[in-house]
Amino acid sequence: HSSLKCYDPSALTEALSLNTSVQQDAQEFNKLLLSFLEDQLKLSPEPSLRRLVEGTFQGQFSYHTQCRACNRPSDSSKNRIPFYELEVNVRPTLLAALDEYVAAEELCGGNQYDCTHCAGKRDATRQIALVSLPPVLCVQLLRFVYDPAKGNKKKVSDPIEFPEVLGLERLIFSADGG
Repeated sequence: HSSLKCYDPSALTEALSLNTSVQQDAQEFNKLLLSFLEDQLKLSPEPSLRRLVEGTFQGQFSYHTQCRACNRPSDSSKNRIPFYELEVNVRPTLLAALDEYVAAEELCGGNQYDCTHCAGKRDATRQIALVSLPPVLCVQLLRFVYDPAKGNKKKVSDPIEFPEVLGLERLIFSADGG
């Protein structure tokens, strides 16, 4: 419905300092665009615009590590780390990919956790704890995986199903352990 048949992106690529002879993937472009917008909006005289990108696209997570010997969480579990996208493995459904993203992993054997309370290496569990999700959640599908048989990366081209509405409240970590 436009009066133009196409849009000339020259002004946009110039503003973003994009080298148009170099191919970038969607994730790289998204990071570049959000960083550019965030930098430009910080200069705005309008206070509500200064945090628009952060308020729209930024969530927070922490790494929750718990020692199996003393059952205490690590001090770093309290640290909040901002994110603008979640990078998930390709699974049959987006919900399965997100469940895997926040699933606990066992730290044992040569990968034990160095517990400050126990003063030594101990078995532990670690998981990404989503503390808050943004109003607009960007999800990056990790479509390249390492193939140990061939010693290189291979592209995953499996389909992934996603619901029209994502009910992600169950993935938010609360201080009471849920």
